[in-house]
Amino acid sequence: MTSLNVMLSNEAVYIPIDTLVSDPEDMLPVLHTTKLYPVPHWNGVICGTGIMKFIVGWYAYALTSVLARDIEHLDEFAPECL
Repeated sequence: MTSLNVMLSNEAVYIPIDTLVSDPEDMLPVLHTTKLYPVPHWNGVICGTGIMKFIVGWYAYALTSVLARDIEHLDEFAPECL
């Protein structure tokens, strides 16, 4: 299970997220990894839960294959691409 929180202030956005990856078979901890990826040119982040290869693949695809103005524009492409 991934824990993700968002706190907004006038000066910043704070996004604490856990880094634990569990084995899907027995749910025991396996390793720690990044689950939140910055996209500063869209003024946002991409984050995910579940299968890490899928999350990293979506991040790479979004950055290299989608021509979007901002994170909201990316949302128009996401359902078809995912």
